[in-house]
Parts: sequence; C-alpha cells; structure tokens
Amino acid sequence: MLKNIAFRVVVIYLIIGGLYMFFSDWIVQRFVTEPATLTRIQTYKGLGYVVVTGILIYFLIQTQLNRLKKTDQLLKEAEELNERLNHTMEELRELDKRRNMLISTMGHELRTPLNSIIGFADILFKEYSGAINKEQAEQLMIIKNNARHLLSLINDVVEIGRIELIGEKLSLTKINLNGLISEIIDSFKPAIEKKGLSIEIIPDRIEIFSDEKRIRQIPINLLSNAIKFTEKGSIKIELVDAGDFVDIIVQDTGCGIDPEDMRYLFEPFGITHFKKRPGVEGTGLGLYICKRIVSMLNGEIFVESQPNKGTKFVVKLKKKMEVV
Repeated sequence: MLKNIAFRVVVIYLIIGGLYMFFSDWIVQRFVTEPATLTRIQTYKGLGYVVVTGILIYFLIQTQLNRLKKTDQLLKEAEELNERLNHTMEELRELDKRRNMLISTMGHELRTPLNSIIGFADILFKEYSGAINKEQAEQLMIIKNNARHLLSLINDVVEIGRIELIGEKLSLTKINLNGLISEIIDSFKPAIEKKGLSIEIIPDRIEIFSDEKRIRQIPINLLSNAIKFTEKGSIKIELVDAGDFVDIIVQDTGCGIDPEDMRYLFEPFGITHFKKRPGVEGTGLGLYICKRIVSMLNGEIFVESQPNKGTKFVVKLKKKMEVV
C-alpha cells in the first residue's frame, strides 16, 4: 500500500511539473520580453510551482492515507469477524461431537430393549411358550415387523452419527470383494426367496485395499433397496475391474424412480418426498449413508432409473486407498 502511494506521488509530481513548466514557459516567452521582468516572473513561477505542487501532493497523500485507514479498519473488522467465526465453528464442532455421542449412547439404550421385544415376540410366535390363535399370531407379526423397522431406523441414525463424527479414520485392509458380495447375498436369500425374485451375479475376481466395514455397507444398502422396491423380476449384481478402480453395479427391475424424485435420492429421509408406494416402508437413510461412505472412500456413485422399468446404481471406488 505504501509503495503504491509513493509511486502515485512521483507520477503526479512529474506530470504536474512537466505541464506547469511547459505552459508557463510558453506564456512567459510569448508576452514578456524585458530581462528584469522575465527574471522576476521566473522566480514567481518557481515559487508557484512549489506551492501548487505541494498543495496537490498534500491532498493526494491525505486521500491515500484516508483510504489506508479505512482499509486497516476493514481488515481489523474482518479479523475480528474471522475470529468470531472460528470460535463459533469450534463450538459447533463440539456440539456436533456431543450430538453424535448422544446418538450413539441412545442407540445402544434403545436397541437393547428392542432386541428383547423382537426376541420374545419371536418366541411367542413360534409357540415355544404355548399355543396361540391366528389373531394373536397376526398381532405378534405386527409387533415384530414394527420393532424391526424401528431397529433399522435406529441403526441408520447411529451409523450416520459415526460417519459424521469428526476425526473418524478408515481401517484399511485387503478385501476379497467377490467373497464379501457372496456373503451379503447369502444373508439376503430369505428375503429374495420370499418375494420370488431371481438374482444374477456377474463376478470378476477382484481384491481391493480399503475399509471392509464401510465397503460392506454399500452393497447391503443397495441390495436392500433393490429387494424392497422390486415386487417381481430380477436383481443383478456385477463387479467390474476398471483399472485403478472397481465398479459395483446393482440393477433391479423394480418400480423405478420418478424424475422429480431423483434430486431427493441421496438426502437424509429423502424418501419422504417420494410418491407413496403401497407396502413399501423406509426412511431413505440407506442411500444417504451410501453417498457419505462413497465420499469418504474418494469414490463416486451414479444412478439411472425409469419409472416401472427399474433402477441401476453404479459405485466407482478406488482399488487401493492410501493410508493417511
């Protein structure tokens, strides 16, 4: 700033001096011919030059100093604002950390009694404690289904808290992706068979170096959604070796997603914006969790869908995550 002021002063000084000398000499030479008068005029001219230049330079410097003061004041205010923002950010981080810890604790406290409810309802439903009638069996099934739905919601909320917890690190290890996908499919076989769906697996023997716990959640959530939103038809799971990346593709022939609903797809509770589908329950947290995990793993997730024709999810992940 000071260098800028000094440069401007020099430039203005030279411009004013040059113009003053040129026009004053031109006027004097044209109208004054006596030597004595010429000498006096030259003296006055020099004095006038000094006075005029001094006044102009004073105003120039004063203007620049005023601007400098305003700039300094703005910088000071900006620093104070930045300090307040940093303080607020620290408070928000602390609140966010406490919130996630509370969610985790409450999740544990809620899951314990829910698991008991599901367990005892299952014991009663299977008549281990005595015979039950048809109406009682239906009521027990309602209890089990609603308890499982609530347990799933709690698990998703707790998982979001873990993902968003500041400073959470990845646990990297070598993963046999084919074996992992096979395990996940086996765990979903009862649900797949119950709906009479066919499942096609196109494996490509791939090993990756990543976080197994996080990787596992991606196909679990995608396959769960595919089963949930496919009443008849098939589900296809494909692993594609793409150089430094691997593509996990989950495709179904289900109800598809309306174009106007696509923007809510990866938002928490985004499914609440969707058109209601009979017999389908959910929170929409699964895809939000997938999106967050994929971002954590420096990957990408894409979706293609047409109403009543099905949906295709493509997850592109690095084969080798770097240890940070």
